[in-house]
Amino acid sequence: MDLHIMRPECGIGLHRHRDNQEIFFMIDGRGLMVVGDWAKFPNRERCFEIRTLQAGHFAMLKGGNLHGLMNVTDENASLFMFGGYD
Repeated sequence: MDLHIMRPECGIGLHRHRDNQEIFFMIDGRGLMVVGDWAKFPNRERCFEIRTLQAGHFAMLKGGNLHGLMNVTDENASLFMFGGYD
């Protein structure tokens, strides 16, 4: 488990963990999370979602999902992150 403090207009760039799940718990602040995949599957276009995370929200990502998180406020945002170690 890691505690992350994201400064205003900063974040965690797009990346993926091949086999490991990752869980985010937003303590305070607000951020935009991008989740998706570059891969193109039969009968499905590339798919990305943008979700708002705010204090008290959880996000759980399965292994292989491309994801990133951006603090979109002018104050620090704090979150706990579990897993994601490759």
